[in-house]
Amino acid sequence: TTAVAAVAAAAAAVAPPARAHVLVAAAAGARGELVYAGAVSKEFQCSICLEPVAEEPTAMKSCFHTFCRACLLPALRRDRNRRCPTCRQPAGAAGAVEAQVTKAHTVAALIDELVVLCPNGVEQQVGGQWVAKAGGCSAAVPRGQLATHLACCAHRPVGCGHAGRGGGWGGLASELAERTRGGWDGGGE
Repeated sequence: TTAVAAVAAAAAAVAPPARAHVLVAAAAGARGELVYAGAVSKEFQCSICLEPVAEEPTAMKSCFHTFCRACLLPALRRDRNRRCPTCRQPAGAAGAVEAQVTKAHTVAALIDELVVLCPNGVEQQVGGQWVAKAGGCSAAVPRGQLATHLACCAHRPVGCGHAGRGGGWGGLASELAERTRGGWDGGGE
């Protein structure tokens, strides 16, 4: 359909990030979960929280407007007439709120293709601006692959497996690898 084609075009239009010190183009949710490498199309934004759809994109069955599931279900429960928060079209069938919505599979797949910056490479300043973290991870990956990247990111924070025995060290995964390669025994620091 035309709406799906527009959403696909918006997803394809996301350019790789320019790794300048100040990430002016980064769009970050108030939840602080993800920093997008470019502007996020309004087609991917929940009109309730005004952030990029977080988890479980959910659509109204009556009009197919898409929202965060965590935003939409409470909004429908508060509205006695159960109308779409965007176009105010009635949900239609009476009954449970969950019966009036559906998972937006296509939108979920497109959102997973949006490029996000590794959280181990950016930090939020006091004024809310996102900047590159000195010495941080420079990876920009599709959102759907972020968990896989984070599992092996050399800049992820880790703790020593011997912390319970007095080791107590914590640092980056790359530092831990260096310490264990060199036979570090925990002394001398």
